[in-house]
Amino acid sequence: ANEIENTLGTLKEAQAGKNIKHKVDSKSSVSVNFFGFATGVKPFNDVKVRKAFNIALDRNDLVINWMKGEGYPMLNGFVPPGSSYPTNNVKGFQFDVAKAKQLLAEAGYPNGAGFPVLDLYINTQTGSSTYELSKGIQNQLKEKGIIQSMSRKGNCLDNAIIENFFGILKSELFYLKKYTSIDQLKM
Repeated sequence: ANEIENTLGTLKEAQAGKNIKHKVDSKSSVSVNFFGFATGVKPFNDVKVRKAFNIALDRNDLVINWMKGEGYPMLNGFVPPGSSYPTNNVKGFQFDVAKAKQLLAEAGYPNGAGFPVLDLYINTQTGSSTYELSKGIQNQLKEKGIIQSMSRKGNCLDNAIIENFFGILKSELFYLKKYTSIDQLKM
């Protein structure tokens, strides 16, 4: 009864132009959030564990409920959708908790038993969409019996892999072409 009504409305209302006071103007951009595995050490040296983690996460839930609709779930591989790459032709991993549990059991961790506590290193600001995504991943894995810690501060080297990936992507898709107008740069 003593609560103040949200004057902005919901994000979906604003995106649909149904909020009279405010509208959201959005533009497509490329940004990818991902988590890498230390594949040289246990437990991630086992492909079954890596695949189990991949299919145990509900990407739609992460985007909708943890990132508050900021983004699109990567359902077809690593490269985001765009006009110059046929992402629909890439077979992604499907959310499948039963299969993830089976893979963990095959790897020697039935129902997560004996699985070590993990450190989840993130290089971001508290409250950012990447931070919220990390909390969502932590929550989803905890629900499945996998516990991880978010204790270490990020390091600039944490981004080295993705920075290298986007450097190569830009060199192949951007720098090798000649553009005569801004419209040609738009995907």
